[in-house]
Amino acid sequence: MQTKQKWAAVGAALLLLGAGCFSTEKQLPPDGGVYKSTDGGALWAQANAVPTNTGVASLTQSNVSAIVPDPHHSGTIYAQVEGDGLMVSNDSATSWRRAGLSQANIKDLVVDPVEPCTLYASAGATLHKSRDCGRVWSSVYEVPDSKQEVRSLAIAPNNRSIIYGGLNDGVMIVSRNGGSSWQVLQRFESRLRKVLIDPVTPSRMYVVTEKKGLMRSNDAGATFDQIKELLEAFTGYKRGWDLHIDAQDHN
Repeated sequence: MQTKQKWAAVGAALLLLGAGCFSTEKQLPPDGGVYKSTDGGALWAQANAVPTNTGVASLTQSNVSAIVPDPHHSGTIYAQVEGDGLMVSNDSATSWRRAGLSQANIKDLVVDPVEPCTLYASAGATLHKSRDCGRVWSSVYEVPDSKQEVRSLAIAPNNRSIIYGGLNDGVMIVSRNGGSSWQVLQRFESRLRKVLIDPVTPSRMYVVTEKKGLMRSNDAGATFDQIKELLEAFTGYKRGWDLHIDAQDHN
C-alpha cells in the first residue's frame, strides 16, 4: 500500500491517507480520505461522512492531499481532495460538504486572517478567491504559461491585502491589493514548495525550494539569502519539502 500522510492540529489529530491498493485474497474496504484520533494518536477512525440529499456519501475513496484548519473557528477544517476540489467540515470532521472548485486539483489554500470567509486557493495555473466561505469563486490570477502552477500561498499577518504566491518554475509573485493585481517579486530558478511568513516578525519570510534548499528574507521579500550553515552537514539539504514555525517560539 502506498499512502500520502500529513498531520494537522485542530483540536483532535487528523491523518490524511491516499486510497490504497491491495493484492490479498480478502477484499478490504477503501482506506482513503481523513482519519481522526481523539486520544493523541493511539487509536484512529475514518472521518469521511458526506451527507447529501440522497444519502450519506464518503471520502474513503478520495486522495486528500492536505487539510487546512480555519484560524477563526476551531471546528472548521478545509480538505484538499486531489482532482475533486475542496471539502469543508464545520464539526471537526464529523461530516463534510463540498466547498467549490469541483474537479480541480488544489495545491494550496489560505484563509484571510481577518475575514473568516475570505479564501484563496491555487488550482493549476489559476489562483481563485472566495468571499463567502467557498460557495462562489472568482479567478484573480492566471499564470502566463498554462503548464506552470501556483504551488504555495501566504498572507502577510500584518496586512491582509498582501498575498504571496510561489510558482513551480521558481517565480515568486505578490499582490498588495487583495489579489486585484500581481507582480513578480523574485525569481529563484527552482520550484517553490512553500512560502512562509514569520507571524511575529512579518518582514521575515522563508521560501522552501526544491533545488536550492531554504531561503530567508528579512526585508519582506526584497532580498533573500540561502540558509545553509549547519544544514550543509545533512545529505540533500538543498532539496526542500516543507517548513513550519513553532507556535510557541517563532525563532
